[in-house]
Amino acid sequence: MGFVIRATHGIVLLPVLVAYVIIVLVLKKKGSTSVYIFLFSIFYIYLYALASFTLFPIHFGEAFTGVTDFNIRYNIRLIPLITLTQADIRTSVLNVLLTIPFGFGISFVAKVGNKKIIFLGFSLGFLIEALQLLQGLVAGFTFRIIDIDDVIFNFIGVLIGYAAFWIFKKLYDEAFNRFSKRPDSKCNAMLLYVRNLAVE
Repeated sequence: MGFVIRATHGIVLLPVLVAYVIIVLVLKKKGSTSVYIFLFSIFYIYLYALASFTLFPIHFGEAFTGVTDFNIRYNIRLIPLITLTQADIRTSVLNVLLTIPFGFGISFVAKVGNKKIIFLGFSLGFLIEALQLLQGLVAGFTFRIIDIDDVIFNFIGVLIGYAAFWIFKKLYDEAFNRFSKRPDSKCNAMLLYVRNLAVE
């Protein structure tokens, strides 16, 4: 016997929604603009989707506890790039794609520089793998592979996303400056917010 917890189940979704409402109320109390709250909401949804893909479903039960293929001891890889099969390459590309939005979007909701993005990139990948390991230890088995390569490629994805944001911001600033010189130009709150984002 066993059971499965999915990201769409109430036991997961309800705390996520409650946390979102509390955070938004705190942001409003601190005077955050509607533009910031909108962008934060998009980033929050992305984080939920990322967690849904990397951490769920969570399996509990005894059916796979004694099966070697699902034994957590045989599903931990701590040596980087030891295998690069076609399946490994597909997984690595997917890990990069998963975290590109994090690297691109984090600057819309928080001030980050080069040093902080490096820390966040490593921390994100490490946190995902650590939570997967914790799930395996609690359940007694795992369908996932806890792999140092995932940490590396998640980190690469964050850097690519941040580099894409940096390029976007430079191009946006140039276009904004040209547009703002026109006598009939008008800028809404969203355009001004993006213009004031810092790039380090």
